[in-house]
Amino acid sequence: MNRTSTASQAGYGRSPLGLSEEADAGEARRTEPLTILVVDDEQDSRSFLRAGLTGVGFDFLEAASGEQALSVLDIRRPDLLIVDVMMPGMTGFELCARIRLRDDTRDLPIILYSAFPMRHSNAGLYQRAFVKPADLEELLHAVRSLLPDPA
Repeated sequence: MNRTSTASQAGYGRSPLGLSEEADAGEARRTEPLTILVVDDEQDSRSFLRAGLTGVGFDFLEAASGEQALSVLDIRRPDLLIVDVMMPGMTGFELCARIRLRDDTRDLPIILYSAFPMRHSNAGLYQRAFVKPADLEELLHAVRSLLPDPA
């Protein structure tokens, strides 16, 4: 079951993308699905990504601003973030910089998702960047390449 979550609600479920309980040599493995936090002030963009990500088994957290994303990160640590660049208040670049300063989140993989092509050096702030609307298959390929192997 997949659920969508916000800062006030955490979604949990079972997914083929999580790790199985069956482990080689009796070793315990992750059983929950991998979780992605999408940060975008546009509801349509979050809805597009929610449909695509939950449709293939990821758990989904969302935030409508950088400030809300930091609140979500205080409650739950996702496996990856997809961050819009141009948002009111804190920009996506500012959010990425703040994430990199925190001990508990500095190593999280981040994909920027913007209406405009990236003209800035990433300076270690993010791993990949896509222009909206991105091809969902290409975006999913990038997400999977940045996440741990579920097998």
